[in-house]
Amino acid sequence: MSLKKYQILCIIVACFSISSCSIFRTLKAMKSGSVEKGVEYTTKFEVVGKLILLKVKINGGDKEYDFIFDTGAVTAIDKKLAKELNLVPISKVEAKDASNTTDTVKVFKLDHIQLGDILEKDIGVVAIDLDFVNKMLDRHIDGIIGNNFFKFFKITINYQDHTLALSNKTEAVKSVAGGYVINFWQDMQNSFAPKIKCEIKPGLVMDGVIDSGCEGTICVPSGKIKKGELLQSNANIEAQGTMSAGAFGKNTKDYMLRVNDFSIDSLHVSNLLVTNTPGKVCLIGSDFLSQFVVTINYPAHQLILVPIKSQNFPHNSYSLGFGAIKSDSGYFKVIGIWNSSPADSAGIKLNDKITEINTTKTEKISGNDFYKMVSNDSTSEYNLVIVSKGIEKNILLKKRMLLKQP
Repeated sequence: MSLKKYQILCIIVACFSISSCSIFRTLKAMKSGSVEKGVEYTTKFEVVGKLILLKVKINGGDKEYDFIFDTGAVTAIDKKLAKELNLVPISKVEAKDASNTTDTVKVFKLDHIQLGDILEKDIGVVAIDLDFVNKMLDRHIDGIIGNNFFKFFKITINYQDHTLALSNKTEAVKSVAGGYVINFWQDMQNSFAPKIKCEIKPGLVMDGVIDSGCEGTICVPSGKIKKGELLQSNANIEAQGTMSAGAFGKNTKDYMLRVNDFSIDSLHVSNLLVTNTPGKVCLIGSDFLSQFVVTINYPAHQLILVPIKSQNFPHNSYSLGFGAIKSDSGYFKVIGIWNSSPADSAGIKLNDKITEINTTKTEKISGNDFYKMVSNDSTSEYNLVIVSKGIEKNILLKKRMLLKQP
């Protein structure tokens, strides 16, 4: 399995301020802005890996930029784009991503940012280096469109139809037929992401954020996993190297486990596959959210989850058991291996180079296509050509379930 990118874009801005003035200016920028045009808009979106991509225009220009839709982050642009647009910073802050890696970022204000028919002005953004994200996705990304853009609207995400709808009809509701209505709160410590209480039974209660930029189901704080009984009482495996990353860097330790009961309010899911995050809050990611039509009513602070007819929560991982990232030379470099997985059992090592998969040279395969190939459940066997410490090997890998069946 290619790198899952489980927490790639959860950017927690201003966890540490450089100065009190910086944090004040940053907070003011993130809370600023207004809608200049548009009340309702529905758009089709592209999916890269499991991340949603939207077309965005900036400062009145006609050029469309590729932004990742991320409910776990504030709006951000690539450093190179900030320089290209001649933006002037208003402050600097320390930012932390979901891998617990910190970086100093500059804060700007965009005169205008436009998503289809919706035009907003004076929106605060941070500038980050997206080179690592681009490398992970093998796709050029210009920025992230986050909570401080959507805060004026009720948004509905339909993963099945690949549509995102925005509406200014934001009245609160008491109930939804067949669905769940959950109140949330927001704070700057978590990038104004919708926050809710969630629980892994028995008794592990956590704050969770609704994070469309996380490609997993549920990512549990590593500290909760290590201090609790989750590893002792549930099927689990650990990884060598890294199987996940944040916007600024890689995770230092990865776990995969199955928990007996995960709940949000009255919603319960049994035998759910979860992973870990080094952060302090639980990340509720796209693999979980895609089992629902998701509505986030920002002004009313309501999350509405309506189950899809064909719900299929992951309980295990049918996988080859390795993570890889494409190099500039065209091969895929192995950067993570699940212990006791098919890749581990076959003797694949960290830093091995994959140069061919099922007779196709990897230089002809994009990172996203590679991800689709090895994630295709209808294919179980893969012939790999691997170069390990200068020696070329032919390896046949067969997928299997990584965790013991319940």
